[in-house]
Amino acid sequence: MAWSLDSFEIDTRDLTETTITQVHSTRTGSVISRWCSTLSTIDVLPFNQPVGPVHILTRDKNEKDFFHLIFPDNTYQYLADQTNLYAWKCRDVKPDTKWTAVTADKIQAFIGLHILMSVIPLPAYKDYWTRDNLCEIPAFTKIMTRLRFKKILQYFHCNDVENPPRGDPVHDPIHHVRPIFDVVQQNLHDNYNLHKSVSVDEARIPFRGCLSFRQYLPAKPCKFGIKVWELPDSYNGYVYKMQMYTGRSENGTREERLASRVVKDLTRCLVGKNHHVYMDNFCTSPELFVKLSADNICVTGTCRVNRKGFCQHMLIPLKWWK
Repeated sequence: MAWSLDSFEIDTRDLTETTITQVHSTRTGSVISRWCSTLSTIDVLPFNQPVGPVHILTRDKNEKDFFHLIFPDNTYQYLADQTNLYAWKCRDVKPDTKWTAVTADKIQAFIGLHILMSVIPLPAYKDYWTRDNLCEIPAFTKIMTRLRFKKILQYFHCNDVENPPRGDPVHDPIHHVRPIFDVVQQNLHDNYNLHKSVSVDEARIPFRGCLSFRQYLPAKPCKFGIKVWELPDSYNGYVYKMQMYTGRSENGTREERLASRVVKDLTRCLVGKNHHVYMDNFCTSPELFVKLSADNICVTGTCRVNRKGFCQHMLIPLKWWK
């Protein structure tokens, strides 16, 4: 027996009709469609959007040129200005004679060294400036002294604008990195066109520092980190859009229909383009699928047997799995 649904409005009653039945709700004035045993035809429109990179790099370009498509040159000067401003404020409180104003070139070198550290992992950042003949990495000492690196790390800042306190409606949990996050996300969007198939999934940024929305998941390979919702291209994994999960509200209440809200936010850029979105059972629901279908977005996903809104005749009892 196959079951289908043309449209959906939340209705948790046990539905037993075997034909398409529409009931006019006297309370809301809307039409509620119920599950039925008759399959309806779904017309999938062709996908005719351009795909792939917007800018084709020539053979004389290198990895740095690609990096600057996402992280533009003017960002280094912005970070240098914000770092110098923060250092100046800190030095008014506690003088620091070892600090000198940083330039855009030094910020670029500072970020480059961090990327190199991810390629060559060592127990502590001080080890990259060791003079030991067996462990020495000459590139680090040639680019920057350890003291200079330490001072830039101490005062490095992305956003010196005041953030309203917690509880304020305009408080931004990622205020300290918001300008850079927005620039990177916008450039990810502007420099690439998605293929037909995309997915909505979560990723985790490893982080063990003090942060209110840091998560601990012992079953994951990355136990401590920050959750980020992503919209990657299924063809090559290119992350087209991101949304950082910043935890529950200030009063500790859980957000209802979080997954549906995230999927709708991430897929607004796909409306009317006939993309095909794939997702796991955390996000799937009849209400969400009908909404995306109305936006000319095809959807495929696994589902949970206890998900609200599914036809009870479709669900396999849990005892059958034991």
